[in-house]
Amino acid sequence: MIEDDPASEASLEMIRAMVEDCAENHPECKPDTPITSFLPTRLLSVSDKLKLIETSNTTLDDPRYLALSHCWGLTKMITTTTATLKSRLAGIDETTLPKTFQNLFRLARSFKVPYVWIDSLCIIQDSPADWDREASLMGRVYSSSHCTMAAAASPDGNGGLFIERNHLETQICDIFNFPNEAPANLYTEEEEDSHPNAVINIFPPRPSWEKLIEQGILSTRGWTLQERLLSPRVVHFTNRETVWECRTAQRSEMDYHMSGLASGSVAMTDSSRIFDKRPFKTEVVDFARWYRLVNLYTRRSFTKDQDRLAALSGLAQEVQQKMGWHYSAGLWEEDIVTGLAWAPNRTPGTEHYRPQTYRAPSWSWASIEGPIKFLRSSEETKEESNIESDGIQLKVLSISVVPFRSDPYGMLKAGCLTVRGVMLIAAIQKGSLVLPQDSQGSQKHNGKTGSSWRKFHHWIRRGEKGQQNTPGQPREPDAGKVSFGNLEFDIPGESQDQDVYLLQVCLGNKPPALCDAMALQRESSRKFRRIGWVTRISKEAFEACGYVEIEIE
Repeated sequence: MIEDDPASEASLEMIRAMVEDCAENHPECKPDTPITSFLPTRLLSVSDKLKLIETSNTTLDDPRYLALSHCWGLTKMITTTTATLKSRLAGIDETTLPKTFQNLFRLARSFKVPYVWIDSLCIIQDSPADWDREASLMGRVYSSSHCTMAAAASPDGNGGLFIERNHLETQICDIFNFPNEAPANLYTEEEEDSHPNAVINIFPPRPSWEKLIEQGILSTRGWTLQERLLSPRVVHFTNRETVWECRTAQRSEMDYHMSGLASGSVAMTDSSRIFDKRPFKTEVVDFARWYRLVNLYTRRSFTKDQDRLAALSGLAQEVQQKMGWHYSAGLWEEDIVTGLAWAPNRTPGTEHYRPQTYRAPSWSWASIEGPIKFLRSSEETKEESNIESDGIQLKVLSISVVPFRSDPYGMLKAGCLTVRGVMLIAAIQKGSLVLPQDSQGSQKHNGKTGSSWRKFHHWIRRGEKGQQNTPGQPREPDAGKVSFGNLEFDIPGESQDQDVYLLQVCLGNKPPALCDAMALQRESSRKFRRIGWVTRISKEAFEACGYVEIEIE
């Protein structure tokens, strides 16, 4: 049922049919604005001689273009630079280009689409100004494309779109079940009708639709998430079969051959629903979708750490345009307190570190590299759930960010959160968190003078002298004692033998007597930086603390 050759005319006809059907019959997939309202700065013309064109200097009778989503890989990528721009505009020998690019040209010509967009050739890669401007437009490039072709199984440009397939994984095996009186030869079609059990069709094991895409190497790369989600329609070239996705339907190659264009399921996954044109139920749910999206996004990797915010820029612009929210360093100001409640998602094989080059303030999840989780909006949160924000003690007075260049959604060079809240002091000694206490065991909130320091590894707890919890194992407080919660450092070992300040944050979905706290270190008299987050801390710990106004950078 599935073609052995993904580049066969039958395969190309299937893709062409799905693209045309979507463009003509799916209202949800049609652009909100006229197709000519946006054009990329540069496109590759494939109609005649392959060459780069600048759209501001060219009249396009047919502005449709295919966009490519691909991995650069470890091989040297052919690019456009300030030195090669002039020659690219004159013409390009396509035989010198990677196999994936050549496959894309073939598709465009087969579909009679005159242009293609490829990042390495349409962006001047050694020009910081051009790269920054084009990166900020990346979302519009993909959302305005006629279709995006995704090299889902190719680790680099040499892999191609048309991956060679294993015949045993694509074809149905027919087993003939002859009764004792049957002759030792195959039935004719007429005879099969009178023996319904004569032929048994054995289908090869097939991964689910999601696994075909999610297990591909393309889904491990950071830039490709917004490329997929913003495109009106995507063709995924996997190593098993070709998979179709648009804002209306999902369809595999097997689905198409068995049921034609009527096959396919509604294509609304948790992440893609953020761009569904249908109304959402509540604003709270919309924020939860963003948090789930970031959870998925931070699992992906980058060649350059500084691209982390830039590769989310298109998605952020799309959400801001749709919802009218205000964006700062990967979070939404309208739900900023809930957005501050994040922590590293430490699972086997993951690594967390702070990038050498500054890209975001410490209070943002984008300040560290590695998977993160939002503590008040987990991936399991369903749309109908409600993220409460009752009793918030922390008041955000102002938020300011300074872009590294021109893109306010991309990499930053500074950011500051000015807040008013309740804060208590503790300390880190030899990697452990300790609290000051006076001789009667009461906590000192205003400094270390006259206090005796008691050591609790990763846990803050007030109780009998010398008592210590098992590292990292939360448990309910014993009778007569107060549990202060569990501190998780953003980067373990980063902060040693220094005071730590706990800024109270009261969020819902927890027992009323407990709250959270942001763990901070002082940089100057009024400036602090985040080093971690504390969960399930008793509100009693903050009762004797007064309000302070501080800046977190």
